Amino acid sequence: SGINAEYGGSTKIYKDQCVYCFNTPLHSALYVDFTRYWAHCEKHLDKAGEARVFLKHVRVAREREEDEDEDPPAKITRLAIGVDGGFDASKEQYEYTDTYTVFVRGEKEYSLDDSALPENLRVTARNVINFQSAGAQEQNAQWDGEERKVSRFADDLLQLDNGVKVPPGPWQCSMCEKRDNLWTLYNDEKVAVSVKPPKELAYLYLFERM
Repeated sequence: SGINAEYGGSTKIYKDQCVYCFNTPLHSALYVDFTRYWAHCEKHLDKAGEARVFLKHVRVAREREEDEDEDPPAKITRLAIGVDGGFDASKEQYEYTDTYTVFVRGEKEYSLDDSALPENLRVTARNVINFQSAGAQEQNAQWDGEERKVSRFADDLLQLDNGVKVPPGPWQCSMCEKRDNLWTLYNDEKVAVSVKPPKELAYLYLFERM
């Protein structure tokens, strides 16, 4: 068919969810184009531009059976992932069955074992399947929320003085002086309480029951 696509390993692959709506293979089949190596769900496949060849990924999940001999999960003692005392990101609640095919737009869909599938597409498809995606690399990284690191911007970050000084706490509303059993909206201008905080706005939200 004159199709040529070979993955050389130098490009990041975004294959875990649709780059436009974040659907995963559990919501819709994902199509990873062999041009930019971006995943598209069926709804956004038309946004792949002129790409013709895709790795199609379908995933089915079923709840993982508990192993009676398996040790109970350790108690979480720190705000962290992948370190002692933190959350164990490797423990899965579900088991997954993944199906991969090569989809050529305007032609047909090939299984990876189909003798009619060009060898270069078969190799590229397997490379994409075996490659740890950019999102997985970030997700699997260890994170310790209790570790305090100095930002590289700390030395020369300019913070404008707006004439308002918000104390570090305890807080009370600057408008009604309430301080109990309500959400606290805190930014660099004021502290205020709200029964229904506007979570779409850029505030730091705190809740403390006194």
